[in-house]
Amino acid sequence: MSVIISTNNKNAIILIEGNLDVEENVKNFGNDANEVISDHMPNIIIDFQNVDSIASEGIGKILSLYKNIQIIRANLSFLNIKDELKDTFDSLLFFKLVKYYKDESEFDF
Repeated sequence: MSVIISTNNKNAIILIEGNLDVEENVKNFGNDANEVISDHMPNIIIDFQNVDSIASEGIGKILSLYKNIQIIRANLSFLNIKDELKDTFDSLLFFKLVKYYKDESEFDF
């Protein structure tokens, strides 16, 4: 699992390459995402296009990141969530907290 980060003057996109279903992957994702948060970007987008599964630890890490993002008054958005994961996020009411974009065409990068 790897994380690819791209930025411009107002957005940081965190592309997750792999699943968030084992402790090591979740830890790596969390470390990389915290680096982005420390840069105080106004918009942080997590791109799930290459994520097929996520465990409760991954969900917890995303909630922790959401809390940290709120502290710096930034916005968190999700991008490219597969239908199986979208149902999970929807049932956990994530979309009441974060904006969801189906693909890049819906978001002004």
